Amino acid sequence: MKKNYFDREYFTLHEGKMVYLDFLAGLLKGRGVRGKVLDIGSGYGFFLGALDKRGYDTYGIELSEKAIEKAKGMTKAKLINQSADSKFPFDYNFFDAVTMFDVIEHIPDFQYSLEESYRVLKPNGLLFIITLNSDSALKKILRKKWSWYKDPTHVHLFDSSSLKNALNSAGFKSTEIKTLFNFNAAGETTRWLKPLRGIGKVLFMPKFGDSLLAISKK
Repeated sequence: MKKNYFDREYFTLHEGKMVYLDFLAGLLKGRGVRGKVLDIGSGYGFFLGALDKRGYDTYGIELSEKAIEKAKGMTKAKLINQSADSKFPFDYNFFDAVTMFDVIEHIPDFQYSLEESYRVLKPNGLLFIITLNSDSALKKILRKKWSWYKDPTHVHLFDSSSLKNALNSAGFKSTEIKTLFNFNAAGETTRWLKPLRGIGKVLFMPKFGDSLLAISKK
């Protein structure tokens, strides 16, 4: 991993990011999630901190020791330093929800990570995933300048079908998938798109949004 990997704006808590964190926390609240939440690839702990404020019992798994040290100032979550495709150090049926936001595309053995997520979820627990969409309209427009290609740690790219198949194979009994444009974070990797942040919304699309949102039930 490059030394300056965490120097990107993606890892700063700018105004648009804070709006987006509220949106993400709202996804869980809107599905009635309470109790224990595990965030996979928890980074600097921004999302965990947002969940702390809403009364969740928070846990995080993160590969980078540097990120974990930073996260300790952002969240009271219990943080585990390990890869996302190693066995999770939690019992069966432990969590009410597991989240993977902009993470699964980085995980070499993502299928094992999905299976572990299934294992540690309670019956009817929910897995929330956001990842870049290979059918994105922006991918067709930007080509090699599209955000997926700008991060050398991206190793997998999904469309709706491939992501749903992976979740089915992991055991999840139902999955809802939508696509979205997150204008709050526009320009984090392609600077000339930054003015789009002024839209200040997350917009859902039938198929061609820049990211996939999958919500799966155990």
